[in-house]
Amino acid sequence: MPVFRNGPLPAGAFTPGLSVTVDDRGTVVGSTVAGAVLEISNLSTLPTSDGVVEDGVEVARAGFDGRFQATVIGAVAGDVLQVQVRVPGQPITTAVQVRVDAARAGFDPRAPLLRPERLRAELDASGAVTITPRTRQPITEPDALVRLTNGRTGAFVDVHADALGRLPTVTLAAWAGDRIDLAVSDGTGNLDFSTVAGHIDVVARGPLVQPAPLLQDGGYVRLLPLDGPLFLPGGPGSARQGSIGNCPVPAACAALAAVDEAAVKNLIRDHGDGTCTVTFHPPGQAPVEIVVDHQVWGRGGQPTYGSADVDPSSGRLERWFPLVEKAYAAWVGGYEVLGRGTSVGKVLSELTGRRTREVWTGSTSVDDVWRELQRGSGNGLPMAAGTWGNQSAALYRGTGVYSDHAYSILGVDEVGGRRLLTLRNPWGTGAPVGLASSGVDDGVFQMAVEDFCRLFQVLNVS
Repeated sequence: MPVFRNGPLPAGAFTPGLSVTVDDRGTVVGSTVAGAVLEISNLSTLPTSDGVVEDGVEVARAGFDGRFQATVIGAVAGDVLQVQVRVPGQPITTAVQVRVDAARAGFDPRAPLLRPERLRAELDASGAVTITPRTRQPITEPDALVRLTNGRTGAFVDVHADALGRLPTVTLAAWAGDRIDLAVSDGTGNLDFSTVAGHIDVVARGPLVQPAPLLQDGGYVRLLPLDGPLFLPGGPGSARQGSIGNCPVPAACAALAAVDEAAVKNLIRDHGDGTCTVTFHPPGQAPVEIVVDHQVWGRGGQPTYGSADVDPSSGRLERWFPLVEKAYAAWVGGYEVLGRGTSVGKVLSELTGRRTREVWTGSTSVDDVWRELQRGSGNGLPMAAGTWGNQSAALYRGTGVYSDHAYSILGVDEVGGRRLLTLRNPWGTGAPVGLASSGVDDGVFQMAVEDFCRLFQVLNVS
């Protein structure tokens, strides 16, 4: 009989600044800071979506007395709800979990949820397979017990999901070609793990891929070994666009690096033999793993395409972005194809595994755009934006902003009553005159939201 680690959550809970109760119909009642926004994630059903817990749906606003009430549609007995408070313009600092109908907390009429494609199996030379999460998205329901069984040998290991439905790293004896079956129990059903929810195939590492350079560069570039650190000591530096017109890729990568260091590091698995695997996460599809070596096309000792920051201690180039860009080029069919363009929202989704929310400035008020920016910033989500196409080039004369170009959004702030965004040109230079955030033109600048809505066509939040 499996042992479940955690007892039922209460129907009511309190954490400083937030008091919550929930009844058997999923109606949430509580009190918090007056005027605060209440967001709720149903953690028991979240694995079915492309979201993360921070993507809570706004359900209510606290009144002048701090009281609020909302009903979570579709919640059933046993569901775990995360209620979080967001004061406009500030990150989320207060959250609490409650269970619907705590008196019958063990009852849940649905089969337990599991997303095996969000796990990867990596075989090592010792005959063991290490199973790790591919993403920070939930794998299963909070506190569920997952059994991983080698279908060939019958050996298994049980592991608990955490309070957000994520699994720790698991090691199991296996060979290439083995199938690891996954079964899950939420404490009420499938206690013998006889119902298998999915599986992971143990496969050997994929083939090494070398994407072709641009046709115009074919006779002039050579493969340049990268010997700098994979990541700078302080965390991933900023991505820099090279001589290829693929601004959405460095803009999206820089946006992710600005808010989620762990997500950037999870993109790359360095095998220690001069190769690495880069994983992309197109929403609603199986993850895509591309194996590349640590060489990029270059001339004169410098990369021709994507570049990154330089390690100040060694003077060598940080490797992560050139490798991610190389893998992306290999995925789409080479640098020639990559240079034909894509959208920054699409790339953001492929990095995070979450569908990107697009906010079109031409049909959205400035105040609503600002609210979307605050929500994305408060939830720590990567954001980027695209300008209008080249047919609108006249709009950009004298602005220092470029048409048909993607920019990263690094921050949102209110200063002296002004609502400001911090943006970055993926060139690593090209900040508008007078708007640069420092004495050095590193492409980072601030802009009022009103100017942003005039000069940028679409905001992307992933």
